[in-house]
Amino acid sequence: MNTQRPFPWSSNRVNRGGSWNNTATNCRVANRNNNTPSNRNNNLGFRLAPQLSPVNSTQFREEQEMDSCLTCAIVQQGQRIAGTCFLQPMRFLVANSLSERRSMVPSVLHQHKSLLTIRLVTALLLLIVATTSAVASTRRALVFGLGQQQDTRWGKIHGDLDVMYVGQMLRDMGYTDVTTLTNERATKVGMVDAFMSLATRCRKGDVVYIHYSGHGQLMTDLDGDEALRWGENRHAAWDEAWIPYDAYMTYCPEDQGEKHFCDDEVAAYLTAIRKRIGRHGQLTVVIDACHSGDATAHPQPLPREGNTEEDELEVVRGIDTKFNIPREPELPQVEVLPAEEWRTISACKPYQLCTEIKKPQVGKLTYALYTLGSRAFRMDNEQLQQALERFMEQYKGRLVQTPVVVGER
Repeated sequence: MNTQRPFPWSSNRVNRGGSWNNTATNCRVANRNNNTPSNRNNNLGFRLAPQLSPVNSTQFREEQEMDSCLTCAIVQQGQRIAGTCFLQPMRFLVANSLSERRSMVPSVLHQHKSLLTIRLVTALLLLIVATTSAVASTRRALVFGLGQQQDTRWGKIHGDLDVMYVGQMLRDMGYTDVTTLTNERATKVGMVDAFMSLATRCRKGDVVYIHYSGHGQLMTDLDGDEALRWGENRHAAWDEAWIPYDAYMTYCPEDQGEKHFCDDEVAAYLTAIRKRIGRHGQLTVVIDACHSGDATAHPQPLPREGNTEEDELEVVRGIDTKFNIPREPELPQVEVLPAEEWRTISACKPYQLCTEIKKPQVGKLTYALYTLGSRAFRMDNEQLQQALERFMEQYKGRLVQTPVVVGER
């Protein structure tokens, strides 16, 4: 009788084997009952068996691993996998005869290798599918840049020059589907059509970038969503709006609000794009425009005491005139704010004006993102906002301008 331990790393506290008054399975050398460490009993005994040949630790370990693998892979799945029969491993596990077990080893090892092969192939297929999905996604962009307006009361700005910097940044980042509208092409109808066309082209997993450089204005909030957002704040009665080429500065027969691109409309088109690209797609919106403020957008403000000539030439992308729409009191009011399922990067807070850099003549936010390049879009919101604030400080003008980064891509 061999009294030597089958391998040197076993514990003296573990007694292997069973007795003659139990099932064949419990008589196996490798059988374990999974008792708690505190369990104590007197069920000790011995088993007589002829020693046919020395048992080395390597062979025993391979046999043990084979038992474990087949039990986990086949018993848990409980089905036939690539020709591996559930009964064959079970016969192997409960075999009483050492010679019987040894005769079955070649076929079981063949099944063991087959299972490993299946797992490896499955992992490779999943990797290929994931890689193919990533490669299949397209980078798409929609860029609006306005420096002129049909209503000449709007001040001259250089939003149309921003598109050159935005275009170069997008090319460097691998965007292949880029639509750009400037000045006369960026009418309200033109901008809406561009949004709808982009949404139609989008596919699951696409990366989408929207950029607007131009004037911003406050207009009457007709559905009450701003009151939910701002409460009693003075901003609660006004929506923010992008100013297309054909939008007028004040309410008039030519524009009763329908030519302004208010934030609620923009959100509706962004929501449509998000549904097209799915949760694995990315959607970023950049707005290099003011939303409100207390100064005009004229490129050459009236001289002020202490201002240099360079100060007087600071171009402001905003206006203090609000677009006031006669409001019907019976209009329905929203009760819940819709979720914004995209990342928004704004040049300033809703109550601030934003200004341009003098040399080169470009929006500060646009030039900041152009300078940061792809790094900007690898940062989280807090990191990006801090980077933009540092950039704004370098080009600080007479107006306070605080960039804002919110939402998730």
